[in-house]
Amino acid sequence: MDDTIAGHSLLYDRLLNFFEEHPDAELCAALESTGGYENNWHKTLSKFQGSLNVKTARLNPAGVCKNNEASLKRIITDKISAQGVAEYLISHPEKVVYQQQDYWASLRKQWSFIKMLTKQSTQLFNQLESLLYSANPMSLT
Repeated sequence: MDDTIAGHSLLYDRLLNFFEEHPDAELCAALESTGGYENNWHKTLSKFQGSLNVKTARLNPAGVCKNNEASLKRIITDKISAQGVAEYLISHPEKVVYQQQDYWASLRKQWSFIKMLTKQSTQLFNQLESLLYSANPMSLT
């Protein structure tokens, strides 16, 4: 499904039908952390928790990757990736934390951006110093 309002609505309708047929069911949904690309789906699934029996979790992609490697899966498609997430949930339930809100995610993202700018600034100053020295070696001594 597409990460659009229409795609989210379609998922809700399908889940609603599923829970009408299976009222005692519990759905465990997990998303690999992929630099924020999962946030829309995570927020949507969290909203579904108000009316559906859904638990959501974010997974460290390294764990899922290692689990896939252990299964000797080398070619990764969306279908294989989804299967890998499901197999990780089944194989390692003790490592999955459901419904955990990350209150600091936006702050961490901003801090990473500031660190990157600082690093780039240092690199640019170092390049400038090297260029100035090359152009006029006597002025810096």
